[in-house]
Amino acid sequence: QVHRASPASHDRVPVPDGRYTVILRFEEPEAGAAGERIFDVSVNGKVALKHFDVFRAAGGKLKAVDRTVQAKVRDGVLLIDFKPVKGQAMVSGLSIAPASR
Repeated sequence: QVHRASPASHDRVPVPDGRYTVILRFEEPEAGAAGERIFDVSVNGKVALKHFDVFRAAGGKLKAVDRTVQAKVRDGVLLIDFKPVKGQAMVSGLSIAPASR
């Protein structure tokens, strides 16, 4: 599986203004127990996941878990920030699609 881990990161995705469904995809590649990697995720400056623990949410190591958030873009850029609380923040993938009306 592919993932990106870092002390802090952000993704700036250019998209037309509008509403979007963002699927954040995770799989814990290294931690052996809950609480070893905890981080926050913000979308356009609003906290979407607070103290997120992939191991705990997925039920173990090497298990996938997705979280879906809604976002509104007004300036042509969707900004997704990953801020570590303990260990490094990480993400395995992102899916971004216009929100269905």
